[in-house]
Amino acid sequence: MIKSNKNFQSINGKKVIPYGRSGKFSGEVVKTRLQQKTSSQDRGVVAIICWNDRIQSNVLFLENSRVRVWTNKVEYGDKWYWDTEGYLRIKMDRGSQYIFN
Repeated sequence: MIKSNKNFQSINGKKVIPYGRSGKFSGEVVKTRLQQKTSSQDRGVVAIICWNDRIQSNVLFLENSRVRVWTNKVEYGDKWYWDTEGYLRIKMDRGSQYIFN
């Protein structure tokens, strides 16, 4: 389990830019919190993103660098990582990426 959301707290208020998707939109992280549940697939750090088209995404960062993302009741996922410049990135299973800056 992710022991602390200290690193993830740094993304509060950060802009989120999706790459590899059609359309021009961005979002902002409005909240992060530590989610402690019994199942390892439901445990980690949650970030809530509000997109400029008024859609909300809930992101669950798991300890094993996996990520689960829910938007409009549809679940996506793949991997998250910190790049060499210190930005948090998500590589999605459908080819797009989110960059938190």
